[in-house]
Amino acid sequence: MSDPDFPAFDAQQADRNALRAVEDLAESISGTVQIARALVETSRRVDLSGLDREMGLLCAQALDLPPIEGRKLRPRLIGLLTELDALSIVLSSAAPEEPDPPPAPAPAGAPAGAPTRALKTPRPRRVETRPRKRRGGAMKQPHTEQTVQHTDDQQNTGTHKKPGTPEAGGADRFGGTRAGAENVEKPAKPTKRKT
Repeated sequence: MSDPDFPAFDAQQADRNALRAVEDLAESISGTVQIARALVETSRRVDLSGLDREMGLLCAQALDLPPIEGRKLRPRLIGLLTELDALSIVLSSAAPEEPDPPPAPAPAGAPAGAPTRALKTPRPRRVETRPRKRRGGAMKQPHTEQTVQHTDDQQNTGTHKKPGTPEAGGADRFGGTRAGAENVEKPAKPTKRKT
């Protein structure tokens, strides 16, 4: 029961149509390359901005072809590659040299024709590939002010009485004794042995 409004699907006809479409696209690209080569040889500018997209489409369609049709297309694709190589050679030989950068303006008051200083080009910045370590950060705590009670005779003398500290022995706020410079043991210096 086939519907008379729709034609029957013929796989061989679809493959032939796909091959014909790829051949037409290859022929179109070949014509574009030949025109571009002729223009470049006559020192005219050429815009090839869509050529890469057409080549990508041609490659995708060629990969979708069945192997038998793909083999039929192989000589045409090789010919197209040689045309592209020839265009590449013509383009590279016709490429204009880079123009010299304009000279730096002469400093004010310099005589005409005096040599000028070359402008420095900025150095490229180094890109960090790893995150930076934070300095300090985690262990730092905000500073808190301590209240010190002074008696009249202790003002500006350096002997302060802190609240909650024992009177005798000069104990510090952590319960230990204060070590002056005379009570601190210095580590022994390592001795060098001569061999």
